Amino acid sequence: MERPGGRGAWLCEASLLDCFDLARQRKSFGRALRCSVDERSLEDVRLRLDVVGRAGGARL
Repeated sequence: MERPGGRGAWLCEASLLDCFDLARQRKSFGRALRCSVDERSLEDVRLRLDVVGRAGGARL
């Protein structure tokens, strides 16, 4: 049986924002989502993650 190619996953031991920044630096979001992801959208997501982290895990 042939298995379709996966998108892969990796775990990061650093903080959520550090992991996000590393994925952003490596341009991993576009590859994982198989589309172009503009920097402004990534900055918006990062700001929301920062707010969630400061609020102790509140909803996005």
